[in-house]
Amino acid sequence: CIPQEIVPSSGLNPDIVTILDWNIWHGGTHVGNKGVKRVIELIGATGADLVAMQEAYGSQEEIAKTLGYDLHTASAKDNLAIYSRLPMKKLPAAKPFNSCNALVTLKNNRTIFFNSCWLRYAYRPAYTCCYLDEGMDPKVWEREDAGFSMKDVATNMEKDIDPVLGQNPMPVVIAGDF
Repeated sequence: CIPQEIVPSSGLNPDIVTILDWNIWHGGTHVGNKGVKRVIELIGATGADLVAMQEAYGSQEEIAKTLGYDLHTASAKDNLAIYSRLPMKKLPAAKPFNSCNALVTLKNNRTIFFNSCWLRYAYRPAYTCCYLDEGMDPKVWEREDAGFSMKDVATNMEKDIDPVLGQNPMPVVIAGDF
């Protein structure tokens, strides 16, 4: 571990918002022996105003409660979560496993569209071994991967983001596991 002090700047300037994006990998169970407690410690150290989380899987309520964030998630055991220290209007998603959306009012009273997403990918049990096998063409994996993720991106844009922006153009933050 390398000691590091993180000094959030958002409290100093109302035009700055700090954002953390993190796939905590199976609810944080792989983050050492402390699991979710370590995830909470690390998020707290950042001082982030907004957190986009993927693979929350049951840890999101404990994280929100411990850190004092407002939480938006499809369910207590779901994949995605948004945590906010700022006023947040929770929005529905066409595919809640792949997209979690909110309108967030910043300290300068501007509103942004905030999205936490998880894009499907071409599952290969061991990513690198596929390339080591001379019979595996990397272009095949690339095509498979693009096919899944591009469909998810299109759904997020067409069903979740575009309808909101069509009514009221605003800045958009898309964070996630790409």
